[in-house]
Amino acid sequence: MGYLTMQVLASSSSLRTDVNGYNASAIVERFRQTAPDIIFLTEKEDVAGELGATIRKNLKVKVMDCSQDSEQFLKFWDDFFRRSISTPEAAVKKNMIELIDDTVYSYLSNYWKDWDTVNSEVTDSLFRAKHKLVESVFYDLEQGFWHAQNKLIADKISSGHPTEKSVIISGVERRYWLVDRIKDLMPQL
Repeated sequence: MGYLTMQVLASSSSLRTDVNGYNASAIVERFRQTAPDIIFLTEKEDVAGELGATIRKNLKVKVMDCSQDSEQFLKFWDDFFRRSISTPEAAVKKNMIELIDDTVYSYLSNYWKDWDTVNSEVTDSLFRAKHKLVESVFYDLEQGFWHAQNKLIADKISSGHPTEKSVIISGVERRYWLVDRIKDLMPQL
């Protein structure tokens, strides 16, 4: 199994549901076949959890922690809504965003059946659309919460000197963002 360019794969821990055959062991087995040179982990729960431990135990590959401290971003989120939700309209918009998030994950939990459906354009398109909607309703929130943390993660990946044989394991929701920007962020590929 060869590479055309660096792969970005969704972590199993980020799915909020179980997908038959999509777990830490299956991800590691896939890497045995492809032999990546570096694995970049973008989610703290994967670095410290089962996936990171399984990778370190079973593969001889450089693993780079590209995760961010979520506390500063969660504080930004909380502060934004504390300042911004002063009207009934703003409260409705916030509730709408939460409903959309729940709906997207609910739909995808029924759609995801295997490796290909989890890492599909359908999955990416739904999260891309969700974040475009959030940006249209709460632009400053999306910039300060979503894009800011993704930019920091992308900068860490770039500093790790990825190659075409490198793999990024990201949260399922973050995957589209990295896929959409991989060539711009890493022009050496």
